[in-house]
Amino acid sequence: MGASAPWAVPALFTLAVLRGRVRLRVVALDSTRIGHFVPGAAAWAAWLTSPLLPAPSEDAASQRLPAIGARTITRVTWSSGAANRQWEAMAKRKLGRSRAARCLSEWDSAFPSRWRVLDRSDPLGDPIHNDLFLRLDGRLPFLPAEEAAARAWLTSLGWEPGDRWVCLLVRDPAYLATNSAARPLRGWGYHSYRDGDIASYRTAVAELLDAGFWVFRMGKEAARPLNVEHPRFIDYAFRPDRSDLLDVWLFAHCAGCISTGSGPDTIARVWRRPLLMVNLLPLAGLWTGCEIVTAPKALTWRESGRPLTLTEMITASYSSSEDYARAGIHYAEQSPEMIRDLVVEFRPWIAGEPPQPESDLQRRFWEYFIRVQRDVHGVHVNRSLGHLERVGEAWLRAQPAEFWD
Repeated sequence: MGASAPWAVPALFTLAVLRGRVRLRVVALDSTRIGHFVPGAAAWAAWLTSPLLPAPSEDAASQRLPAIGARTITRVTWSSGAANRQWEAMAKRKLGRSRAARCLSEWDSAFPSRWRVLDRSDPLGDPIHNDLFLRLDGRLPFLPAEEAAARAWLTSLGWEPGDRWVCLLVRDPAYLATNSAARPLRGWGYHSYRDGDIASYRTAVAELLDAGFWVFRMGKEAARPLNVEHPRFIDYAFRPDRSDLLDVWLFAHCAGCISTGSGPDTIARVWRRPLLMVNLLPLAGLWTGCEIVTAPKALTWRESGRPLTLTEMITASYSSSEDYARAGIHYAEQSPEMIRDLVVEFRPWIAGEPPQPESDLQRRFWEYFIRVQRDVHGVHVNRSLGHLERVGEAWLRAQPAEFWD
């Protein structure tokens, strides 16, 4: 800001004069975390290129959007140092990246609110939890050369066309410990309730390998390897040839993704790949609108050891480890046997088989979930047209009768 952009203040003044005829909307994406950058860019790409809206101008980042009494021009921008260079390149090709808009936004923010000119309204709501990129299409295209490079890498491992692979993503503290760009002042410890132990997934991995799938253990950084000796198991997080291209491409083209809830799994969601979310917290934050099976961590009251009821689990929508501790709630990962059973349940989804009809347990869960979300959190749950989202049957069957109280 400052002398480096002497044009900014006159430009804002011009926009103020033209306010009744034209508005400039500046969309500032969070590029420091891939779990924010992917759904944000995908949602805006879906919105700006939707055939339901007027056709885009020659500039991919400029688009007429519905507005009252004025033409609204949208410019998308984000900070340098993106979490993934491949996704940044794809977002630039689809959306553009306006440094001028970022400069104008910084100047505009320096003025008192009543004098601000730019339109920061967001018709998308929260793109991380909004399924706009599913209802429209937020998939950003790979270049032919990128596709060829990724497939050549796969072939070098012994992969053959037609082979299916699963991306396994178990969150641990290693990546955030090295990500200083977005580190909050309180550190990353408050996120530890989302971490998992990769060793708990060894039995489930063996199940997938026996069924003929490849398994890629994903991650940009990981605390420790998963020692599985099998030609179709790739501990990709520890490979020296890991790349930002493969980080995105493998999730985008997988048969399915098994995750504990960590940013890169949003790529699989944008590309409409089946998802198994294991040990996810909070339960109230489960994804809908896509093919997904979810099972949370086990929650018990610390003093009594009593498992939480379903209503208590949905109500306990906490976003920090300290919140669970203050509430007197203990969380624990599901056992390796439960994780294996959930993977067995998920296997037809990744084999391309049609999903089984909803069971009575499923219907009972969703009746509770929809009601409690509405009454406690004021959230209206939007399920997919075919009710493709499920919770783990194995997990539901393991709950005591008191779970439904």
